Amino acid sequence: MILVYTKEEIEELRRAHELAEAVKIWHKMLQNGDLNSDVFIKLVGEKIEEIERRREDD
Repeated sequence: MILVYTKEEIEELRRAHELAEAVKIWHKMLQNGDLNSDVFIKLVGEKIEEIERRREDD
């Protein structure tokens, strides 16, 4: 089975992967007590905004 993705779909997958990787790291830090929940939420929000800004610039 061969999957074919458009350039836009590939970029969307890359952005989702980038966010998922960052959240995975920050969640581990949250679990270990290296971050509190407020900082975690702030980091996730900032990462989403950064990704959205780059998307708008493209």
